[in-house]
Amino acid sequence: MKMHAYVVSAILLLFGISSWARDIDRAKYGKKLVQPQAAQFNDLRQNTVSRVRFMITNYGIFGLDVARNQGGGFWPRGSTNEYIFGGGIWFGAIKTKDGLPRKMSVISYNPNSGASWMTPGSIDD
Repeated sequence: MKMHAYVVSAILLLFGISSWARDIDRAKYGKKLVQPQAAQFNDLRQNTVSRVRFMITNYGIFGLDVARNQGGGFWPRGSTNEYIFGGGIWFGAIKTKDGLPRKMSVISYNPNSGASWMTPGSIDD
């Protein structure tokens, strides 16, 4: 019972902090928090809302300025304190193909090369 109380308290605290931060951002940047459409097929953007300034692509690379090949995650915004030098997501699964289990994965950021296996658009494209 005590563990459940801690978990519920932690969840409520996280939602409260998230709501508080969102209210601060809306007050600072206005109520319309809409990002523009992609300028080109492979697009690199800098976020405009939050206390952390970071670069993100529409093909899965987060926190890396791919145009200059340097880190792209700064905190607090406006400083030169660089904390993120590249990241992304990783999906892994074991799927059965021809009756045999196969390990399959996809990554959106390879820390060895800085490349991504992902691309913008639908899977049919």
